[in-house]
Amino acid sequence: GDYVPESASSAGDWTAVTFKNALDMATGHYELPGFQADEYGPIMAAFLDESETYADKISNAFRFPYQQPAGQLWNYRTSDTFIVTRAMHNFLVQQEGSSADIFKMMRDEVYIPLHLSAGALASLRTDNRESGFPFGGYGLFFTTDDIAKLALFLNVDGGKIDGVQVLQPALLAAALEQDAEYRGLNTS
Repeated sequence: GDYVPESASSAGDWTAVTFKNALDMATGHYELPGFQADEYGPIMAAFLDESETYADKISNAFRFPYQQPAGQLWNYRTSDTFIVTRAMHNFLVQQEGSSADIFKMMRDEVYIPLHLSAGALASLRTDNRESGFPFGGYGLFFTTDDIAKLALFLNVDGGKIDGVQVLQPALLAAALEQDAEYRGLNTS
């Protein structure tokens, strides 16, 4: 809630939702429980199919009502990925200035050094233009070679590129559920 001001006018209360909750797909905001139930509902259709501008997309992303405290139930929604991408972008801008861009940072610091294909170096953005906001939840175009390089980077090289640590090791281990203390939420 602190990094996406549009949350203030949402259908629910996002003040207690953390970046981790959103990345875990456990914001506590959803319409229907169950495996990808919201992903095929009318709110998601409006988010995915009817929203071209940033204003429309973020407004639709925040339409899911509050159901329970964050961090308890895994409930996948592409719109939550869009929200957390925006939050991470705004955090990056706070750290590095107004010219920072979350996708361009990933492209320049990870994708280019890994020598990913040209398709991986672009992302769908709102407003159908380069200055729009990256979708985050979809709109990346990886080849099988790109996927293999990313898998090696994460699983074999431990977040290092040419011997240089790019990803924080403890956070990578947690994301890969290698932390015995936290194995993630039930997704069934």
